[in-house]
Amino acid sequence: MPEDNGLALGTQPEKKPRNSKKNFQLQQGDDLSAPNAPQYGGKSVTITASFNCKGADGVIVTQGGDKQGYALYIRNGKLMLGVRNAWKFTEAVASEPLTSGITKVTATISTNGKMQLLVNQKIAAIADARCVLAQPGDGLQLGDDKIKPVGDYTTKAFSGSISELRLQLK
Repeated sequence: MPEDNGLALGTQPEKKPRNSKKNFQLQQGDDLSAPNAPQYGGKSVTITASFNCKGADGVIVTQGGDKQGYALYIRNGKLMLGVRNAWKFTEAVASEPLTSGITKVTATISTNGKMQLLVNQKIAAIADARCVLAQPGDGLQLGDDKIKPVGDYTTKAFSGSISELRLQLK
């Protein structure tokens, strides 16, 4: 009797456990595959980051791809928070360009898709993706978007240093 990828016909592969953590302390260059990435489907996401950007474009953190996901990034010198749900993309765009030096950011996506960006403790942007966040199949990357892009980036690689990035799920 033929076998299917080493499994006897009619059997199912063993399901791998997914990451159940709610708090993540991440470093520039981290690349978490889908099973190890935050399981944020149906939850709110809060990203707290400190960085020093040396360019006008680049991805700070992203999880997901062109169907589902979120991304915090810089385009044309402005900070952006993007949410993609069922291929529809919504951005919260900071009204002012980033200044030189260390920038501290808190980006929040609520369970119903409301988005808020705080830059150095001041509201920089709000938007509403009008969705419940769904878990993507793609993983998480810090400082780049290595698979299918979540956002509308001009450059994927982050130019500068990310000194802190925390992600919290509720």
